[in-house]
Amino acid sequence: MKRSIRFKFTVIFVAITTALVVGVFLANKYLLADYYFNRKVKDLETMYGSINRVVEDSGGDPRYIAAYLNDPEKRILKSMNGRSNADLVILGEDGRAIVNTGREVNWLALRLKAYVDFRDTIAQGNLPDYELVKNNGNYIIQQKYDRMSDSYLLEAWGTFTDGKTSFLMQVPVQGIEESVSITNRFIAIVGLIAIIVGGIVVFLATDLITKPINKLAHIATKMSGLDFSEKYSGKEQDEIGVLGSSINTMSETLEKTIEDLTEANRKLQEDIDLKEKIDNARKDFISNVSHELKTPIALIEGYAEGLTEGMAEDPESRDYYCSVIMDEAGKMNTLVKQLTSLTNYEFGQNAVVREIFDLTELVSNVLKNEKIRMEEKQAVLETDLMDTCTVSADEFKIEEVLTNFLSNALNHLSGGRKILVKEELISPDLVKLSVYNDGERIPEASLPEIWDKFYKVDKARTRAYGGSGIGLSIVKAIMEAHGREYGVRNLENGVEFFITLDYKG
Repeated sequence: MKRSIRFKFTVIFVAITTALVVGVFLANKYLLADYYFNRKVKDLETMYGSINRVVEDSGGDPRYIAAYLNDPEKRILKSMNGRSNADLVILGEDGRAIVNTGREVNWLALRLKAYVDFRDTIAQGNLPDYELVKNNGNYIIQQKYDRMSDSYLLEAWGTFTDGKTSFLMQVPVQGIEESVSITNRFIAIVGLIAIIVGGIVVFLATDLITKPINKLAHIATKMSGLDFSEKYSGKEQDEIGVLGSSINTMSETLEKTIEDLTEANRKLQEDIDLKEKIDNARKDFISNVSHELKTPIALIEGYAEGLTEGMAEDPESRDYYCSVIMDEAGKMNTLVKQLTSLTNYEFGQNAVVREIFDLTELVSNVLKNEKIRMEEKQAVLETDLMDTCTVSADEFKIEEVLTNFLSNALNHLSGGRKILVKEELISPDLVKLSVYNDGERIPEASLPEIWDKFYKVDKARTRAYGGSGIGLSIVKAIMEAHGREYGVRNLENGVEFFITLDYKG
């Protein structure tokens, strides 16, 4: 099961706090009593050492001992009584009390004399209600059970190092077991409160840590989906702040790297597409050119052989043979020029050079240049032109488009042999230039295909006038380079080809 960091932190805190409380509880239960008892023994030994130094310094003089220990500036006895609640009696060599701090002076003095008299017996630890704790030679420390008060006393008694001054120190030993029990109950209550309150505080406090971590996780998730729009905005100066800064840097680097890779991939794909296009164009070129050149080459070869073999001996026949050869060679030359021009357009090697010019003037000039061909074809030319039609385009290429349209119209005349060249403003920004002829309608299925290289609706008729099927492909390439519309449509009595151009007034 998934666990949050907040939950884990809280569990860890509760576990550590619980362990500490249990540890204190056990230490208090099993170690406190011994520590308390040993501390009392240590206090008795310390008091003995302090008083012994005074006795040694005094040479056993009772007056000096009493004066020194009761000196208010030294505060030795007061300090001993306040720290350990000790009762003390010191007897001189004559058995008189030199110093006492207890209420029952006589009783303590009598007990001390009894202890001295029965020292050997007590030292063996065989007396009832007495437990020998320590025998230091000069003094004995023992634990005594007092039946009257139903309590224990810890006593130190013996002589000082002078060998003639005796003492008895007595301190009460509290009911440590009861104290431990009370203390443990208190620790349990306080510990439970500390665990609950601390767990709540830790759970709430860890939100300060988990919030930025969750934010970083959210950013990382978006980065895995290649979304680098979000950035870490925290201002922390700790490890999380460093991590956030690193993630921002990594996001920017990945975004830039992916952009570079995408651009490189796009260019590579363009290169691949261009290579494929070139390969396909080369294959189509070889196939179509081979097909288109097969007939003129055969004719040239046949008529050349006829001339070589003397089949045309009279001048008239020779002239005919030569004219056929020249005509076929001219068709081949035209085909090569058109293919070269089309290739340049398709691969962007003949860029559009836009300029502002008068389309009406261009159309008029082209029609004048085609006048002789129209007369030869017996074409009836009609025009519907604007007085002035300023457009933005490549003038040379638009002239080539119009020439191809007129050539196509002249080669497909029939009936009334009518050709109509028309300019029409179809929007404030576009003008339409169309060329109509009253020839046979193009089959609907062939309309999308007539713009393809070498496509011919009627191959026999195209061969008769020397068409190569490339002219309309050149129109397509030019208009796509301009980014403007081009097309063809069947009308009731003929066919109309058209283009659109940017109108400038």
